[in-house]
Amino acid sequence: EGPPGIVPRLLRDDATARVWFHQDRRFREPKTFVKCALRSPSVATSVRAHVMTDLYSRLAVEALNEFAYYAEIAGLEYNVSIATRGLQLTFGGFSHKLGVLAARVSEVMAALEFDDATFARVRDKAERDLRNFLMEQPYQHAIYTLSHMTSIPRFHVKTKLTEIATVTADELRAFARPDGPLLRGLYAEAFVYGNASADDAADIVGSILRPLRAHPACAPLHVAEVPVARGVTLPACGLEWVVDQDGENKEDGNAALECYYEAGPSQPATSVVLEVLAHLVKEPCFNVLRTKEQLGYLVFSGVRAQNGVEGLRVLLQSNTTDPETLDSRVEAFLANFGSVLRAMPADEFARNVAAVRTELVRPDKTPKSEFKRAWAEVADASYVFRRAAHEARALDALTHADVVAFFDAYVRRGGAMRRKLSTRVWPAAGPASAVEAAAGGGE
Repeated sequence: EGPPGIVPRLLRDDATARVWFHQDRRFREPKTFVKCALRSPSVATSVRAHVMTDLYSRLAVEALNEFAYYAEIAGLEYNVSIATRGLQLTFGGFSHKLGVLAARVSEVMAALEFDDATFARVRDKAERDLRNFLMEQPYQHAIYTLSHMTSIPRFHVKTKLTEIATVTADELRAFARPDGPLLRGLYAEAFVYGNASADDAADIVGSILRPLRAHPACAPLHVAEVPVARGVTLPACGLEWVVDQDGENKEDGNAALECYYEAGPSQPATSVVLEVLAHLVKEPCFNVLRTKEQLGYLVFSGVRAQNGVEGLRVLLQSNTTDPETLDSRVEAFLANFGSVLRAMPADEFARNVAAVRTELVRPDKTPKSEFKRAWAEVADASYVFRRAAHEARALDALTHADVVAFFDAYVRRGGAMRRKLSTRVWPAAGPASAVEAAAGGGE
């Protein structure tokens, strides 16, 4: 059995929708899975539009609650959620009833009704969720800030909190009318997978789109209007960027740090070098920073990939050490690791490459995991459905010298292509804040 990854068939590609389809002949379960991304230009126009889209998705799920019990009894599942560029619909379960489920969800969305009391309750829950995120552990905020800094469009949780408090029920009703900003211009990209024919797939997607596009005001988007998610690449100039912030939870004495060493746009040759390097770094990184130096109880390293851009990451959280010191210890570890890497015996390097290859070509164990792998390519608009096979070929050609050269250029301090971004969270309950650190430290 070869590397995992199916190649879906493109059933439809026009001004209103792109539809992918794959009939499962491997697992042969009587189930079908569907993802449908509804991309709307209005969602990314402002933070207010974004939070109203979130409220709309929550109210749609609320309106479907009485239907949820019957769907569960029938072995079906569904969800309506906000995505970066619009809405995402998810369906799964026994094939013979999935079209009925999809049609019902779409009909409710197209004619969404809610009273003021329901709106207030849902808005309060959404606001609580945002506030609760601010109380998450510091390492979550280090991750969030790095993600926020390296993607477009992106609205910060604090700006969402400011806007959501003043959204009214009538304002949302106007926004979500069939001829309103959210629904009048939609572009759909869908993937249907499982125990279904091409005709079944076309019917399911049609049952989703027909109610949403029934109003005369609905019109196809120009190709330039379809929103795209973009990754931010850092200039490859050997510089370092640091973002300092105070922790939000005044009772949390932990500090956190994420160091990101960007490699650039994702491509098989780069991805396999990163995978091998991350595999080589993982164990010594934990042993040195966590076990020997005891810098913190959370130490993690690996590959970070987002919106088609990837790199190496190191993440720490500590209740004993400030973020600036953590950053310096990461650099000291990597400097020493570079020497270890250069001196690594050929047989040890080969064993590590073999371990990476084993994971890379491991087949998907369930239809849902195979479906998710293919959908990830659609969602990112990369469409490299045989990615594992491409990377396996690149891995077979990889040499020890390739990994050393990559490390020296992209990770080692002073490397010609190095571009590092550190997001540092200073403990709100600790002796020094980010503001004090920027001014030269605490007392």
